[in-house]
Amino acid sequence: IKYCGGDDTTEYKEIECVLYESNNDIEKQISSCSYKEEKNITLEKFLQTVTLTVDNYKKICKEYSENSLFLSINAKDNNGKITAYKIPLALEQSCSN
Repeated sequence: IKYCGGDDTTEYKEIECVLYESNNDIEKQISSCSYKEEKNITLEKFLQTVTLTVDNYKKICKEYSENSLFLSINAKDNNGKITAYKIPLALEQSCSN
């Protein structure tokens, strides 16, 4: 996932994310991921390493319409403050991969 958040250097101790598909005001959870390690991480570094699994991807990929996918992220810093992100996603590769 390419991060376009600028120069955000905030480090988080816990990150939870959920991949959703939005269709006609219905949000369907597709996959999830999390990070909880001793070493803090920036959102940019986390997104570079995150892997999301989509069951039957080749079969349903073509059903994803443009701008229908988004990632919901809750990130907790060392002070316990939670920052919520909602990031729209675009697929750059064809469904044949």
